[in-house]
Amino acid sequence: MPDDPSESGVVVPREVFDRLLQTQDLAELKAILAVFRLSGRASGRPVPVASVLGPELARTIAGPLNPEGAQLRAQRAIDRAVTNGALLRISVESQTGREAFVVPCTEEGRSLVDRLRAADPSAAGEVGLSSSADVSVYRPNVFAFYEQHLGPLTPLVADQLRDAERSYPRLWIEEAIIAAADSNTRSWRYIETILTRWEATGAPDR
Repeated sequence: MPDDPSESGVVVPREVFDRLLQTQDLAELKAILAVFRLSGRASGRPVPVASVLGPELARTIAGPLNPEGAQLRAQRAIDRAVTNGALLRISVESQTGREAFVVPCTEEGRSLVDRLRAADPSAAGEVGLSSSADVSVYRPNVFAFYEQHLGPLTPLVADQLRDAERSYPRLWIEEAIIAAADSNTRSWRYIETILTRWEATGAPDR
């Protein structure tokens, strides 16, 4: 069982904290912090989206002066946090139906999601899911993935990404974008060079 958030601190890893500092939308920031609190001290336990959209918490996330409905505003904040990489979203199909969860994008959260996706029964048991539950992981489209790692798209780069999708596997493009981000090289030519090299020599085995 997760730690009771009312009785323990909330740990936000440095990598996530740095990302929070770049969050420009207040509702998105509050949604991320709410998920961390509900996830417990380990920050790796899935949180039902429905619990974040409860009336009281949704109003807190949306803010009292927002003209949109609180649940709609909170849902949009969660969606942005997923697209921007602060949260992971999984969908679980079981005998009782389909339910959406969000997980803090920490080392623990990523490891848990990978194990759930691999149908690891021990992982399912850790979070109270049936070992027969079917878990699928949401992946943002390649344009959102680029913006998440390298910043805003230009129309030219958007066209180049569309062309790349016709020529290379999605995973290759994502790995090349991550490589560009790791080297702090925000250049499409750099990404294209990586893809061309992998086409000739084979991509790394991930």
